[in-house]
Amino acid sequence: MQMMEAILSWIKSAYAIGLALAATGLTTEAIANSVVVRSTGPSAKSYPPGKALAANTKLALKSGDIVTVLDAGGTRVLRGPGSVSISSPTTATGSAINSLLRNTNGRQARTGATRGTGQTSVKRPNLWLIDAASGGTMCLEDLSMASFWRPRNAAPQTLAVSADGKTANVKFSANQTVATWPIKDLPIAEGKDYSIIGAGTAPVILRFAKIPASEGNPTKAAGAFISKGCNGQLDLLVDTGTPPPEAG
Repeated sequence: MQMMEAILSWIKSAYAIGLALAATGLTTEAIANSVVVRSTGPSAKSYPPGKALAANTKLALKSGDIVTVLDAGGTRVLRGPGSVSISSPTTATGSAINSLLRNTNGRQARTGATRGTGQTSVKRPNLWLIDAASGGTMCLEDLSMASFWRPRNAAPQTLAVSADGKTANVKFSANQTVATWPIKDLPIAEGKDYSIIGAGTAPVILRFAKIPASEGNPTKAAGAFISKGCNGQLDLLVDTGTPPPEAG
């Protein structure tokens, strides 16, 4: 009797976990040890973006295959041909990735300027800040909080954000890099198109997708970005975790 009760309890727990994952729109692929984030070559269909990989997995790669795998330590770019282990060491560290994931949905709204080196383009310091000059789909964990980001600029700037016939202005003062989304005037709704004017030469269209909390897990975040089509955030996550090429 006790054995039967234990089995039934395990089944119920497994079922509950399955329902929870289904409700979030994610699968175990999003919380694996590693996840494929980019894949090209003859074996791309076997290793599509979002595919979960357990520790010590070996990929059977053909000539021309390039598979990028992300885990908590950074990314690994695996090339064929041959049987290639995903557990090979990476020269990247997880600190930059942790910084990207740390503060969610505009909680850096009071942050001052972000300085660039002048040698490379300045990128968002956080995955949850909206690049005012880029459109597409933006994933957020909390639709009631969001902030715009722009590279450091000495000039004041005003963005006009429009949806459903309503327009609200977002103002950057001189050298300000982060400004809060006008949530009271234009609440964020999943799947709705928002037009943004003032960040570039042409308007951009931005839409939002709600995702579960990543809790600092880069593979979970990557899985959500892939499933929702948040390509800008995925690229930032992958590029941050990829070590720069060695000087030739």
